[in-house]
Amino acid sequence: MKAAALHGHHKITVQDLPTPLMRQDEVLVRVKSVGICGSDLHYWRTGAIGNLTIKEPLVLGHELSGQVVDVGSAVSNLSVGDSVVVEPSSPCGRCRFCRTGRYNLCPEKRFMGDPPNNGAFANTLRGRQPSHTRCLRR
Repeated sequence: MKAAALHGHHKITVQDLPTPLMRQDEVLVRVKSVGICGSDLHYWRTGAIGNLTIKEPLVLGHELSGQVVDVGSAVSNLSVGDSVVVEPSSPCGRCRFCRTGRYNLCPEKRFMGDPPNNGAFANTLRGRQPSHTRCLRR
């Protein structure tokens, strides 16, 4: 698959990366649209945000929509062809914030497009449907 990877400030290259391998509880999404966020611009301009520094190539992008192209065997709430909007954070699911529905405050959450987690400026990505999101069906 093709992906646009940031190699430090002001240097983005399009490169070939392996298509992500899915686990049985994940789906594969063909990226249809990605917004460019202020954080993407900041990484491009400076190579860092706070203590998050680009030390190796990183695929940016976290505001995206796409279409499900493959579904793992343990996934029952999504189907091939579903249109989806992707939640870019991966909260822990165990802390008091996650348990009370305020997953956006989770201190352990990982975020798509922040080092070391690749983002959505790519053809495809894999992921799980968190319990706090819903699939958009036409």
